[in-house]
Amino acid sequence: MLRAWTAYSVTAAVVTLVAAVLISLVGGAGITRAVWLSAGFAFVLQTVAFAMLLLVRDRTELFMAGWLGGMVLRF
Repeated sequence: MLRAWTAYSVTAAVVTLVAAVLISLVGGAGITRAVWLSAGFAFVLQTVAFAMLLLVRDRTELFMAGWLGGMVLRF
């Protein structure tokens, strides 16, 4: 379980960083702080939601609850 979460976290971090850098470069100095704050917030939420899903992935009766919990967290 830890290996899956680590792989997901590293991949999510790379994708988030690349997207934040590109958007910051295109958007200019005025939006840089908002982009990086949003990227950090999104990364944390995504990794927490994925961890919740990993905790219930072997229990089919709780899988939908974990998935919905992650969606509510993101909302």
